Amino acid sequence: MFIQLIHVPGDCFSPWVERVVTLHVYRDDATCLGAGTDGLRVRGNKARKLHTLWTQRDWVEAYRGGGIVSHGGAQSNAMLALAVMAGALQVPFEYIAAGAPRWLRASPNGNYRRAVQLGVRFRHVSRGVAYREAVQGARRDGDARRRLYIPQGCASPLAASGLQQLALALENAASDRYQAVCVPAGTGTTAFYLRQYLSDRWQVLTVPCVGDAAHLDEQMRSLAQAHRSSETQPARWPTVLPPPEPRLPFAALDERDWRLWQCLPPFFDLVYAPRTLRALVHHFQADAAALARVLYVATGGTEGNETQRRRYMRRGYPMGWKTDVAPEGIPAC
Repeated sequence: MFIQLIHVPGDCFSPWVERVVTLHVYRDDATCLGAGTDGLRVRGNKARKLHTLWTQRDWVEAYRGGGIVSHGGAQSNAMLALAVMAGALQVPFEYIAAGAPRWLRASPNGNYRRAVQLGVRFRHVSRGVAYREAVQGARRDGDARRRLYIPQGCASPLAASGLQQLALALENAASDRYQAVCVPAGTGTTAFYLRQYLSDRWQVLTVPCVGDAAHLDEQMRSLAQAHRSSETQPARWPTVLPPPEPRLPFAALDERDWRLWQCLPPFFDLVYAPRTLRALVHHFQADAAALARVLYVATGGTEGNETQRRRYMRRGYPMGWKTDVAPEGIPAC
């Protein structure tokens, strides 16, 4: 893990940004956790979240019969990370997939294809009531069926230890010149725990990428309830920056995100990073000196770029200079 300066032409963010934007990036995408079959690795943000499960394996024998159960989208990066870990530890993994189209099930691609190859047992349900009921049942019946329930996106106190290590790494790697860190927010788990474990000199900034700020607040309050049961100090809250388009659905195709991603090195993901960086640069548009004191944490997630890029290409977006999504610039594990 290291800090890298990225220089991005201003018009990649907006026609009204004339200067070159310099981003100070903490390369946590280089963090690796173990090795799965086919040489797959759990990297970046997911490696942090799964650190406890990987290193403290007393749970494996207890749940080997029932295994792990989790839920979310059929192309989820968290799903693939859990699949790699479960395969390496030889633990069964059931995944409740919401709204996966029939064509994907017939012709798997992306993270879904990799998860199928790793032996994940999928339980396909429609979105809405059926999905909520399936998740509630998995949460309620987990212990009775000797299955370890892991919430969507690994949004659990189990993630705390690995993210505490990230906070320590940031404290050690960053000089006093940095005063804030910025991370994308899906469930808000990384932002929440960084705020708990970083010292008071840090501000933690985050941008909602799944739903709006109210949805993110609800997610983090659920984490805070669990945090209060294990910590003596009250929870502290990250600063939520408004997303560029608060009503844009998760992973929706957006010309501005596509244009910015074309300007970024290949270790940036295509769903979370452009949206977060556009919000960050907009927030500091009048103060380049303040932006230079912010560390953006590159959290990985490039395994999902293949699928998202195909969606853009099918819609007719020009490819530009990025002819593939190979993870160039990412150090080997």
